[in-house]
Amino acid sequence: MKKVLFFILSAFMFTLNISAQKIDTDSLLVKTSYELNTNKNYEKAIQMAHLGIKKAPDYLDFHLILGRSYMLTKQVDSARFYLNHVIDKNPKYKDAFLYLTKLEIEEKNSPNANVTADKALQFYPEDKDFYILKLQAISLENDDEKT
Repeated sequence: MKKVLFFILSAFMFTLNISAQKIDTDSLLVKTSYELNTNKNYEKAIQMAHLGIKKAPDYLDFHLILGRSYMLTKQVDSARFYLNHVIDKNPKYKDAFLYLTKLEIEEKNSPNANVTADKALQFYPEDKDFYILKLQAISLENDDEKT
């Protein structure tokens, strides 16, 4: 009887601990997003997102925020890394495709912009935003050919 009670109590404590971590991670994500989008404090958002990844490495929202933050601070290679990571792990993150395609267009990298837009259109064939971005990427190619 004592073993059963111990097992039940241990399972209950384990469940509470996991639940507390989830709430903690979720609240960190909300605060990180607030720093990024409302306060425009990109450096703080980057620090908080790294902490979030440390606590929950598979929580892709932190990677997405890092990609966006690095994009806004003109740290292109880091932005590319995190946005590609999100897409590789879960292509259902539409925002990752949007940010990465826009980044490649801003960087005038037409091959990467086209590849990303094409990949996005495979997952989101009805989304007109990706067709517009695809046209912008093609337009970049035409500009490159003229020079």
